[in-house]
Amino acid sequence: MEKSAGGLAGVAAGLAHAYANLDSAAPLIGASGATAGVIGAYIMLYPRVKVWSLVFMRLPLKLPAFWIIASWIVTQFVFVFLRVEDGTAWFAHIGGFIAGILLVVLFKRSDQPLFGGAPER
Repeated sequence: MEKSAGGLAGVAAGLAHAYANLDSAAPLIGASGATAGVIGAYIMLYPRVKVWSLVFMRLPLKLPAFWIIASWIVTQFVFVFLRVEDGTAWFAHIGGFIAGILLVVLFKRSDQPLFGGAPER
């Protein structure tokens, strides 16, 4: 994903957070929403690539990126649903993720397939 798409994902993340928290006076600080955009783009490009993950914070397993990322985004929605207020901008993560999914279609190289395998080396 190009730098401009990452920036746009960050803007979308900020807007999602602001819209979900209209009455908040607290500032939004950080780049996690833009990072979520990169994660959204990654799942669109390489969902089958196996990545290392620590399951239960102890057991290292190599799992498809789709399952790792899907569990992460489900967690974001669960924390929104449970109204967890720990200073994390959950809606920014969700907004950035969705923006990354949408923007990768616009910004990917024409020879790059969606839902492909590992990048060629």
